[in-house]
Amino acid sequence: LEMTPSIKLFLISAFLLISCTHSVPVSKEEKKAESERLPDNVLPDVSYRQYLSEVISAMESDKEFANRLRSMNDSDEMANQLEFASHSVRNRLDEIKRQEVERLNELEKALEDKLALKANPGKASRAKFRFGLQSLDEATIKRAHLDHSNPHTFEIADLQKLINQVTQDIDQVDQAREAEYKRYEMGKEHSRRARLRRIKDKKAREAAEQQMRAERERHRRHERVHQPGSREQLKEAWEKGDRMDRDSFDPKAFFMLHDINGDGHMDVNEIEALFWKELDKVYSKENDTTVDRVERQHEMERMRRAVLMRLDKNKDRMVSWEEFNAWISSQEANKDEEWKTAEESDEDKPFNEEELRQFEEQYNREHPDEGIDNSQQTGP
Repeated sequence: LEMTPSIKLFLISAFLLISCTHSVPVSKEEKKAESERLPDNVLPDVSYRQYLSEVISAMESDKEFANRLRSMNDSDEMANQLEFASHSVRNRLDEIKRQEVERLNELEKALEDKLALKANPGKASRAKFRFGLQSLDEATIKRAHLDHSNPHTFEIADLQKLINQVTQDIDQVDQAREAEYKRYEMGKEHSRRARLRRIKDKKAREAAEQQMRAERERHRRHERVHQPGSREQLKEAWEKGDRMDRDSFDPKAFFMLHDINGDGHMDVNEIEALFWKELDKVYSKENDTTVDRVERQHEMERMRRAVLMRLDKNKDRMVSWEEFNAWISSQEANKDEEWKTAEESDEDKPFNEEELRQFEEQYNREHPDEGIDNSQQTGP
């Protein structure tokens, strides 16, 4: 399993994928001020989030240890470096783990209460008063983020298990976000067709449908979008985003400018910031009455995935200077095929008609009072 080459980055750079919103790129000063804590949007729903945050903070407090980890490219190598951490850091990690074990033990007691209450609903139990008890299950307690066989000290096995668990959760959250986007798009299409079905007059319905098509066409009339990561796209980001002279484009200076925290890598947020101006071409009030922020965010993620697929050779979900330089020096970087959004692409549609039919059936079961007649399907 390959991960990233620094303490915080190997644990959280990929976590930023789960952020539901992205802000305008921050300055170096703002980013450094936030570097001492786990961002609020990083794995907000996992039960071990506080434990993860404290482990990161403890390890980062040892600068020599941090520098040693920066030279590691493999998570097994990183975990094995734990023996070089200072005595104070090891003691702190031991204490953090003991607190986490206590928390898990408390949860286990709560689960026992919950099961007892379920077996005997009429019996009074403290279980009903415990916070979050309704969602408590054995999987919540038996997380694989630490070594349960050793409850006293934080060892190499604990760091390796934490890395592995985080990686697994990242993948699951990323998949959940894609599924949520699909539901969002199906909901939009369902509403569009439902509005048309409610118009009983044929001419009025045709006029409304024509207006919807016109709005969609207006949205698609925009300036050409460059291929993410191509030399032309990067030069345009240099010119319009960084406000530099286009002819003075310098790959090294560009990379350093966008490596906001100066760690030698562009993480997912820093990569997505490269597309800000590119996305303004598609999502702006000039060609839309309203700007769909959800679709814009999804498109930014598609662009980021496309760039990582080509540049990220060691699959750590970041781009190092070496990877960036190898890419920008290649002939592939000169290719600039026009980028199609998910809405415009025939190959990346979020759903098909069968999926939409199933969505509508479920929606109508959950909202029977709306009385929508699906017998007259109105196509796209």
